[in-house]
Amino acid sequence: MFKMAVFDIDGTLLNSKSEISQENLEAVKKAKKLGIKIVLATGKHHLSAQPLYQLLELTEPQVSCNGAIIYCPENKKIIKTNPIDKETYLEIVDRLTELPFPSVVYTTEGFYSTYSPEDLTKIIRVGENKIEYISDYRPLEDVVKILLVLPYHMKREEKLIRDMANEKISVVRTSEEFLEFVAPASNKAVAVKYIADMYNIIPDEIIAFGDSENDVEMLKMAGLGVCMGNGSKIAKKHADVIVSDNDQDGVKEGLYRFVINQ
Repeated sequence: MFKMAVFDIDGTLLNSKSEISQENLEAVKKAKKLGIKIVLATGKHHLSAQPLYQLLELTEPQVSCNGAIIYCPENKKIIKTNPIDKETYLEIVDRLTELPFPSVVYTTEGFYSTYSPEDLTKIIRVGENKIEYISDYRPLEDVVKILLVLPYHMKREEKLIRDMANEKISVVRTSEEFLEFVAPASNKAVAVKYIADMYNIIPDEIIAFGDSENDVEMLKMAGLGVCMGNGSKIAKKHADVIVSDNDQDGVKEGLYRFVINQ
């Protein structure tokens, strides 16, 4: 029996319009009424996820910035962070200034960009609309991730970025449009496991839903990893089950099959 349900947000809980359908909303609330702990595990900043926390009336700790932040919406406090090493961060941003890819830097306090809103429409469109515009990335502290707008088809450029990875920095694709730098120990699986331990919940008692490369470790860790029909090849490869896509209420389908009707 599952005691915790974990959901990626974009491409999973939300549809292609970045909205949660009434069907998914009601299914999550039904699972919550059954006593299931509900955790959103997202690449978004927790400031951007606040409307969903409120809509779902979540009190449990939540995962943001791909596991780099664990945030409690009940008391609005950060429980745990895993920032990028400052020296490594400076090396990365110095190299990125030489490349033509729009970027956003996330810290524990907010998210910032040296690019214009016109360059960041793809990011703003998925709800990251509280960007603070600055002239220089270098003074920022407690950086937890760096997001690049780099479409999936730009294979040569993606290899260039992935080659920057080392023991102090990881690179992960979070959607067809975005590539991100995070500290090596930052991933959704580690953060979800940390929260599960708070409730004495073991991995076999967790059902996790996701669609992208940054969900893979979480899908593998959970007792049941559920990938959306719109998921990436690598996410589908490591999932236990594939449900309908995010525009066909795949979350509702999975919750009813494996949680609510059990």
